[in-house]
Amino acid sequence: MSLPELDPLDARLIGLLETDARRPYTQLASELGVSVPTAQARLQRLLDAGVLRIICWADHVALGYTSEVTLALNAHPDRLPEAVERLCASGPIRYLVLCTGRFDMIAEAMFRSRDELSRFLLDELRSIPGLARIESMLRLRHVKLSTRLLTDEKDSRPAENSALDLDAMDKALIAELQMDARRTPLELARKLNVSESTVRRRLQRLLGRGIIRIVGVTNAFALGYRGVASIGLKVAPGSGHEAAEILASYRDVRTVGIYAGRYDLMAWALFREPADLDHFISTQLSQIPGLRDVEVMPHLRIAKASHRFPIG
Repeated sequence: MSLPELDPLDARLIGLLETDARRPYTQLASELGVSVPTAQARLQRLLDAGVLRIICWADHVALGYTSEVTLALNAHPDRLPEAVERLCASGPIRYLVLCTGRFDMIAEAMFRSRDELSRFLLDELRSIPGLARIESMLRLRHVKLSTRLLTDEKDSRPAENSALDLDAMDKALIAELQMDARRTPLELARKLNVSESTVRRRLQRLLGRGIIRIVGVTNAFALGYRGVASIGLKVAPGSGHEAAEILASYRDVRTVGIYAGRYDLMAWALFREPADLDHFISTQLSQIPGLRDVEVMPHLRIAKASHRFPIG
């Protein structure tokens, strides 16, 4: 499906939804200076065309996920489709992309415990036919995690909610929002069989503490970007945190993490043309202190992308 051309009104609407996608249509219409039917029609057009998705982003730590792993994988060429299918069917894997470079695939997976992680690496992953090489890298810290493309983000760091305890109602509310993030408090109250005021109070707490965010996620290709690349960096001992902060300051870098494994840092970056990626590597990355090595793996295709977490 080809993506539609966006006009200034579309861009303004996307910008509003990137910061808070729970705005009611009346508010969207007022802020855009258009009628409510126009705001509704514009949003529906963006959703139907695949330009925009409305998601409930949830803090995985608050939901009990303690271990994040990035997997770098190679497969035998004739078994690659089968390996991709099996990996996509795996519950712990949230994202899977096919790429060029050292690895055929980059995946991200999350686990509630180190025992779950061990079983996955030793049993499930090794049972997938066709995988020729598996490298796992434990993410030690998120430095940047941004979903915004048209608006600046004052704080793109995930909230630290490891000490929070969510009860059954909180988890049920998050589960419903992950299925449809724009459900109204009244719709959620009817679904959960509680009062609307209870839902509003719970929502305010979850949103206020950064446990969830209701945001619009834009298809980068609709905004003129031609591609995405995973970038792995090795840096000198003691320079990792400073290097991560500089890397995170670049606007077209969407995610930055500090890792234990093959790379010290990993990032995902957008580029409009191959020349832009080349410029980024040769110019901006060269400013990273203590940089020893860089590996760039342009993405070919997204095989799986899920923002939903099983909630127990």
